[in-house]
Amino acid sequence: KTTESTTVSGSKTTKNTSTSVSGSKTTQSTTVSGSKTTKNTSTSVSGSKTTQSTTVSGSKTTESTSTTNKTTQKDISITTSTNGTDIGGTDLTRETSTSTTVSSETTTSSSTTSTTSTTSEGYKGSYAVIETQVGYYFSHDNGIRENGKTGGFSKGQVKTLKIIDVYDGGREVERTSINMDLINYNGETPESIYNSRTHVPKVTTIDDFKYDVPVYYGDTALTDKDGNALTVTAYIGVKGDITLDNMVDAVDASSALRYYALLSSNGREPYDVILQNTKAGLAVLSPTDELDELAAFLGDVNQNEWSEDNWSKKKNERRVDANDASLILSFYAKNSSSDNNDKSVNDIWNEVLGTLRFGK
Repeated sequence: KTTESTTVSGSKTTKNTSTSVSGSKTTQSTTVSGSKTTKNTSTSVSGSKTTQSTTVSGSKTTESTSTTNKTTQKDISITTSTNGTDIGGTDLTRETSTSTTVSSETTTSSSTTSTTSTTSEGYKGSYAVIETQVGYYFSHDNGIRENGKTGGFSKGQVKTLKIIDVYDGGREVERTSINMDLINYNGETPESIYNSRTHVPKVTTIDDFKYDVPVYYGDTALTDKDGNALTVTAYIGVKGDITLDNMVDAVDASSALRYYALLSSNGREPYDVILQNTKAGLAVLSPTDELDELAAFLGDVNQNEWSEDNWSKKKNERRVDANDASLILSFYAKNSSSDNNDKSVNDIWNEVLGTLRFGK
């Protein structure tokens, strides 16, 4: 049995250790405290059990380990990656990668760990300040994309983010490093948010379409200085439902045709004409109303659903015309047929739109 223990304290420490042990049990433990530490250890062991552990405390740590054992195994390859962030006074980034290859004679293992912490004494809490923009989504959007990209609510709805750390005495310090890739919505999608409420055809209110979606930074829900949840605004509806009545029918096709005809005459622009002006669904008060923006999004049925900016396109960037009217009418006919009772709305739209739906 062999035991080695080393403790080092200082602003910079470099330690290199090489150990060769033959015996039934070998244990090596190293503890290092300092602002910067670099440790390299190489161990060759022949015996029934080898244990090596390392504990490091400091603002930055780099550790690499290589171990060779004589054994007989089949080939194995393992890779692990972990990232974590905590808004609560600590901004943590941790990445770990491990690879192991075992042959009939040799085992080689290597790992690298990097940790950064900004926790300071006297920390009391944190709050955030965000600038957002509105997003438009389909009720069937479950966040899954065939092309491997993530769909659902866009990180782009959060245009800017500031995180403020608060300390004793009310002192506030703004974080200097923000990773916008950590913006998320805690697994929620337009489909899950939409389905969290009950929707009745022909009976609609603003609550059928407008949602405030909580924003997360890593695993932490963002809040303002008063502790209120920070959210983005999302408008969600049924594809093809121009009239905002929670269903798709011939009236939606007629609305598309009327809108197109009005735009084609007298040089009118999209913000000169209300798209949803029927009594069938929720009333729209002006051509610039967010609800009319949603109606244009839902009515532009031959737009590529998976284009990266589709969620943000405005009414004047869309074209709702006779082609959309024809496609909506085709969908309505197929969806009303008893021959398609076993088909989902998604399946029917795929039949109607073909490659147009996803820009293939």
